[in-house]
Amino acid sequence: MLLATGSAFTAQSFSQVSWKNIAEIDNRTAVCFGNGIFVSAGEKGRISTSADGINWNAVSSGATNNLVRIVYANGLFVASGEDGVLLTSANGQDWTTRNSTTTQDLYGVAYGNGTFVVVGDHIVLTSTDGTTWAPIGTIPNEFMLDVAYGNGRFTAVCFSGAVLTSPNATGWTPRTSGTTQFLYSVAYQNSMFTAVGNQGTIITSPDGETWTPRASGTNLSLSGISYANGLFVITGANGTLLTSPDAVSWTAPASGTTQLLYGAAFGNGGFTAVGSGGVTVTSVNGTTWTSRQTGFSMTGNTVYDMDYNGQFAALSNQGILYSPNGVNWTLVSTFSNQFVSSFLYNTSGNLIGATSTGNVLYSSTTSWQSSTNISGQALYDIAYGNGRYVIASNFGTLYSSPTGAAWTSTSVPGGLLPTLSTVAYLNGHFVALGTYPSATVVFSSADGQTWIQKGTVPSPLRGVAFGNGRYVAVSDNGSIYTSADLQTWQAQTSGTAQHLRAVCYAYGFFVAVGDGGALLTSTDGTVWQPRDSHTTNTLNCVKAANGSFVAGGNAVLLQSDAINPLPVTLIRFDAFKDEGTATLRWQTSEESNSDRFEIERSTNGTTWFKIGDVAAAGDAAETITRYSFSDNTPLPGVNYYRLKMIDRAADRLDRNYTFSRIAGIQFEVNEDITLYPNPVSNRLYYKGKAAGSIKGISVMDASGHMLYNTRNDGRRNEVDMEKLPAGIYLIGITTESGANIVKKVIRE
Repeated sequence: MLLATGSAFTAQSFSQVSWKNIAEIDNRTAVCFGNGIFVSAGEKGRISTSADGINWNAVSSGATNNLVRIVYANGLFVASGEDGVLLTSANGQDWTTRNSTTTQDLYGVAYGNGTFVVVGDHIVLTSTDGTTWAPIGTIPNEFMLDVAYGNGRFTAVCFSGAVLTSPNATGWTPRTSGTTQFLYSVAYQNSMFTAVGNQGTIITSPDGETWTPRASGTNLSLSGISYANGLFVITGANGTLLTSPDAVSWTAPASGTTQLLYGAAFGNGGFTAVGSGGVTVTSVNGTTWTSRQTGFSMTGNTVYDMDYNGQFAALSNQGILYSPNGVNWTLVSTFSNQFVSSFLYNTSGNLIGATSTGNVLYSSTTSWQSSTNISGQALYDIAYGNGRYVIASNFGTLYSSPTGAAWTSTSVPGGLLPTLSTVAYLNGHFVALGTYPSATVVFSSADGQTWIQKGTVPSPLRGVAFGNGRYVAVSDNGSIYTSADLQTWQAQTSGTAQHLRAVCYAYGFFVAVGDGGALLTSTDGTVWQPRDSHTTNTLNCVKAANGSFVAGGNAVLLQSDAINPLPVTLIRFDAFKDEGTATLRWQTSEESNSDRFEIERSTNGTTWFKIGDVAAAGDAAETITRYSFSDNTPLPGVNYYRLKMIDRAADRLDRNYTFSRIAGIQFEVNEDITLYPNPVSNRLYYKGKAAGSIKGISVMDASGHMLYNTRNDGRRNEVDMEKLPAGIYLIGITTESGANIVKKVIRE
């Protein structure tokens, strides 16, 4: 028997997970506050949420169109944008695309008198629930940029400087605004409409009909107007901020940025304004503002390697990048002219790097401080595990050290001299990839010092990971190989011809990255799906931490959405021989949205066949759930078993799954053990040719719960059953050869 205990597997569909280029500085074009959070909208359908206006989390909107406005009204967030895009959300996190019935650009959004209204390029849409939208019959001949509701009417402002009003959004009346400047935004607060626009234009009106110009003190374009906490706030070009308690007299506080500010909102005790380049500026009182740049430029910068130790650290040609969350990055100079090919972020919070000149560099979090030359050859990769650092180098040479200070060299066996381009600590041992131009020899080591030659792959492998009971390696031309034991490798279809450079496993998914922005995911390493990375740049590395994946490459840093798993936590998976039957038992400690367990069998650990399924509990929080399955027709020899755990997606084609670890039973061993008497009243005895090889005996009830176990001391071939109540019991027998036998007995 092989006992398989598993960790949580994720039932979340990766098709629902989107990726954002953190290094791509997008404009935030609108912001609002509702349901306890700030929500910003911007270019390429980007939506982010924040509790404080400082720390932002990207969420998936499902849209790629540029978004222009976002409001919160009547318990609903509504975002509008180019080409007719219209989105709604009840919580700011989960968004639904609505049918706007148009491809015209949509701009302002307002709610009043039980109706949502959206205005845009010669179009007006209305909805009573935010779900179903329809254009009005008579469309004003104006390009309307914003709309507000107050004093019993909707008021819209236009590119032409025109103002339109309507009591019901169906019939609109032109009003004299007194300006021909573009009017970008309008709001109704404190019993007054206020509109702003080009050349510092500010106009106000109590009813939307009669307008009065106000002195702004600037000729810069003004793009947004809002009111909260007793203060009007206007945003504009070149970091312009104007504030006023009455919309008549305006003050211009310093914003701390020269970026265009599109709009502002108030919530959780403070103002937040957003703008170009991903900038946000915040203020508690509307007087003193602090700029908070959330974008990060990667121009001319290439990330080669990445690690995590309480924060992300990324190795680049310009220095070391640090991030607490994979979103906000800081570049720190390395003060080193040596090319660092790989590094580790160790448990002490320092960096250890391997260089192309044979040096090992040591650093704090701010600079490389010292260097030790350990080789005249290039050092390619570094790994840590089992209390030891291991570095891979040329000509089949590896270096190991328990401290990272003194290094000992060793060589791979067989007199081979490959380039050891990759070393990793996976599944309890080190794995090194020895590459030749058209092949790779795989080596493994328990301690990093004594190495064993394993299998050979007909391709130069670039990266390797372990998860879900198998190793996955990536190579050139989209090649992917899998193995259960590092010895036998199977080629898989990736669906891409791009060179793949790295792979990792976390949260129930393998993620592989490579040239041309290639990004692939798989739950089992055999079936792969391409994902949209939103870049064609080369991706060199990928790391998982803090509930998401982060990938780095040429002028690019990507982060996935947070992986919110729907877990099945498998805490036990046992396989027993019960006479001529293989009995499988497993337990879960938590389930959510799980559908079923499919039982698969193999005679070689590679080719699997479904032999049955068991329905899952579906939803069981913090509850132990027990399952069993019997294979009544096992095959001669070793039978391998695993569970395929499948979620309960509405779309059968989109159901995700993962595998348990593998358990195996040998059915050709002659145990020759007899239990007697059966039924038994007090003492149960065992005899047979194999009786002397018994290591231990377990007594379980009929459902497999352990009652007690004992080791065989070789002096008494008996089991005390006298104190057990009458019923059916299972006697588990473990032999010296590793066989596990389960026999039924009846206690009288």
